[in-house]
Amino acid sequence: MTREVDQGGSEEIAEASSEPFTASVRGHVDGHPMSHPQMGLRSRVSRLIGRCHTEDSLGDILHLTSEQIAAAADDLRLLRLVTSEGVHVFPAFQLDGDAIIPGLPDVLRALRTGGDAPWVWSLWLTARNPHGPVTRLADSYIDRLRDGEVDEVVREARRAAASWAAYRRGAR
Repeated sequence: MTREVDQGGSEEIAEASSEPFTASVRGHVDGHPMSHPQMGLRSRVSRLIGRCHTEDSLGDILHLTSEQIAAAADDLRLLRLVTSEGVHVFPAFQLDGDAIIPGLPDVLRALRTGGDAPWVWSLWLTARNPHGPVTRLADSYIDRLRDGEVDEVVREARRAAASWAAYRRGAR
């Protein structure tokens, strides 16, 4: 079975499928339907990260067991996000067909040096890059990885991680 979990706490059980789902915000927060500031942020995050796989659906695509998926996530060969309900989901953006995008593990390891924050890494990977070459401003780092720019993206990941680490230490 595949579980669809939204960030508002709802969960739906569907037939087994390798199709990803989108974690979306439904319902109310503090009695305010979709207009609450927190809902807007969650909705924007969901839009940036996009569709996600469960461990089972990702295993079907990659032909791996749940244990192998968990090990790959533990080793940062895959990006795993944990929802507020404790459910493990895997953003679909990290796949190219039935394979992990080349270079992603190197980028994830570089990003971890700035802090263990997979949701932040997801946003960094999917956001449009305002600091790239003029011809690449519209591309996200995950797009650039897909295009084979592994060394450049790893270098940018190290730079971002160093900035995050400095911020956490109080230096600006």
